[in-house]
Amino acid sequence: MPASWPDLHTGPCLRCYIYENLLKSVALALAAVFIFTFLVGLGSEIAHAPAGFRGALLIASVASAIAIPVILLWCLPVHILLRKYNKAELNWYLVCGAFPGFVIIFVLQPFGEDEFSTLLGQSVMLSVVGILAGSVF
Repeated sequence: MPASWPDLHTGPCLRCYIYENLLKSVALALAAVFIFTFLVGLGSEIAHAPAGFRGALLIASVASAIAIPVILLWCLPVHILLRKYNKAELNWYLVCGAFPGFVIIFVLQPFGEDEFSTLLGQSVMLSVVGILAGSVF
């Protein structure tokens, strides 16, 4: 074990180490969501006009605000379960990252009642963001 690792046999030190890493993972996942949606937002339109810098900033901010409860209510419990059952490989995080995008779009329909093909496109876009966040997490 490297010298920089904490002594994992002591309780409080282990908890601090785990919480520190979870906090870093959550922050990195949120940063990935913000950066990706900002870059996508730069090329998108709002009300049939180019979004521009401010529009992309708005899109990224809304996406990050939506990502916070998803990470807290979905990602952290799934992470704990994956760790418990020794399934903490990247492919599991990618699958678990894709799942909320489909649920949010098809169950909640936050962008309105659209046709199936439009809903599918929206859910794929959200799932790509979730996969990116899951890979960073």
